[in-house]
Amino acid sequence: VPVQRALHDPSKPKLVVILEKCGLWLGRDGLVDAHEKAASTQLANDSLADIRPDIVHQCLLALCDSDLYHDGNLLIIMSTVKGKTIRLSQNMRPPRTFHRFKGLMESLLREGQVVASSGEVLMKTLQGTVAPLIPYQAEVVGLCNLNTAPVVGANALGKAFATSPTDPKLQGGERNTLGFLVVPCTEDVDLSGLDYVTKAVCLSEFPAGAQVLCARASDGLHMHLGKKRGGKVECCLLYTSDAADEEDSVDLGGRRIIKKKKKR
Repeated sequence: VPVQRALHDPSKPKLVVILEKCGLWLGRDGLVDAHEKAASTQLANDSLADIRPDIVHQCLLALCDSDLYHDGNLLIIMSTVKGKTIRLSQNMRPPRTFHRFKGLMESLLREGQVVASSGEVLMKTLQGTVAPLIPYQAEVVGLCNLNTAPVVGANALGKAFATSPTDPKLQGGERNTLGFLVVPCTEDVDLSGLDYVTKAVCLSEFPAGAQVLCARASDGLHMHLGKKRGGKVECCLLYTSDAADEEDSVDLGGRRIIKKKKKR
């Protein structure tokens, strides 16, 4: 896995995203995948239903493709269904294809770490749970789709992290953090059993997948960090293939404009 960015700046404040219930389980034939098994055979155990490495892969791609990650303001921790805690280097880029991702995770679970050709440790398993990484009495926000959880937009959540970072006076855990965000890597984004989460919120009135929540939350925070630093948040117009082919015969949304013929 190549390192595609410059070494991160440890002085930058970071949002710590904890991907919980990661379906990374090494079986006899490699990484177990409930989604793949269900298509061919009946699952022998209902507990295997949440073993979804594909969701983990999608979440990692969403986070590692974000501007927040490229700016060095994001730290990713994974907690697996088998109780392993995995820390990602801020120079890690996950493989784009799921097949290569599965091979990488199998290597990580067997060897305990993944090392780049430069010698840098890109991923490694840690002893114990995620608890030692969180300062004592720090707020931990969990994203979910529960009807009982308050709806807090990604913009408002990002503003809260940017303006009220974790108190540096709190003891233990990661230092210089903007906050702690938990995203369950399950199909229903279920926070049950995660007792260390102090506040559960929804980013929308409508349910969304874990990877979508990861992308929205990171983009919401990046917008406010850019404004805080005096930077400019850039955007661009997205043109469809129709727009490229038809030139001035489409509007800005890519919709085809039907021109009426003039009657002679």
